[in-house]
Amino acid sequence: MKLTYSSTFDMQQSSEFIGYRQQKLHILLIEDNPYDQQLFLEYLSSTVFALSEVTTTEALSEAEILKNQHKIDLVVADLNVADASYSEAINRINRSFGHFPVVLLTGSKDLEMARQAIRSGIQTYLIKDVLNADTVSLAIMQAMEHFNLTQSLKYTINNLYQKSRVQVQITRSISHDYRSPLNNIISLMNLIEQDPDNAELYRQKSLVSAEHMLTHLEETLSILRSPSGVEKPEIIHLDKVLEEVKAQIENELLDADIMCDFVALGAFKYPTYHLKSYLLNLLTNAVKYRHSRRKLVIRIGGRKQNDFVYISVSDNGLGIDMEKYGNRIFGFKQRFHDTAASGTGLGLFNLKNQVESLNGKIEVESEIDKGSTFTLCLPDFSL
Repeated sequence: MKLTYSSTFDMQQSSEFIGYRQQKLHILLIEDNPYDQQLFLEYLSSTVFALSEVTTTEALSEAEILKNQHKIDLVVADLNVADASYSEAINRINRSFGHFPVVLLTGSKDLEMARQAIRSGIQTYLIKDVLNADTVSLAIMQAMEHFNLTQSLKYTINNLYQKSRVQVQITRSISHDYRSPLNNIISLMNLIEQDPDNAELYRQKSLVSAEHMLTHLEETLSILRSPSGVEKPEIIHLDKVLEEVKAQIENELLDADIMCDFVALGAFKYPTYHLKSYLLNLLTNAVKYRHSRRKLVIRIGGRKQNDFVYISVSDNGLGIDMEKYGNRIFGFKQRFHDTAASGTGLGLFNLKNQVESLNGKIEVESEIDKGSTFTLCLPDFSL
């Protein structure tokens, strides 16, 4: 039953309500005693919430249906209803109405159960024996303010958790992301001594690689220093981002053929630092596990589908035995070709965690002696 009450209540009549404006709420009242229903509604009509719209029901089961049919700002629920015991009522109220402010109605003899309900997460309770306009108003205000404060606290905790999670992932990936570019510079510096005729060329390439590393480092520090700890998405042109990544490991890719197809992709929005880290990881992985008897060929493709961006990186390297290692590929410190290359076994583990932290996915297809294809499924943050 839906009832709407209004009154000529003057807020200036009570010091309790000075500074409060009249508010219209959508209240769901769960009370199986008609007298208590009427009493609550009468007292409500003499408060700053007098213009509220009240939907009444006598049972929790009906209330659980009504919550999906009506706009609700507040739930007022009797602790002693016909279709649930005290403890069951508390559990069902928390389960079904935990995302609303809740005021419990209780008798003085049931105060201990009401206190248990508060400890379980319900905002406040209202004792029927002392019911009046002031106690009704104060209980509603307390429930609303307590609920809003709790929601704000949950939001803050979630943000801190996300920031901590991202920072841990970045810290884990730093050693992996910088190892290959540093090896690239070391290799170029060695070439200066081995091939002095082309020393200037190698110096220039070393400088370019170092500059890209510095940019990557500045991006990393910027994320770690930001209040949110989360990188803001930027408009991405994958060909440009790929060129920056390739420049960091140019010497390692000198004798590799890299073929790209981004015709079906276009621009999208995504955190740049993370995308560079993904591509660097996959390219260096292809280099490490290249096949000794053939030239390394890397194919990179991109497309959009259903609000997601799909980026695939394929190689013709050693491949992975999926039957044997399929469920371990993204595991912690897992390596599958110990004799082929040195490594920490953390690259793919870090990659998967980074991708999933931004609501993406990564999948792999591989065959021994034929190569591997890693496919990133990333949300397009511009949508």
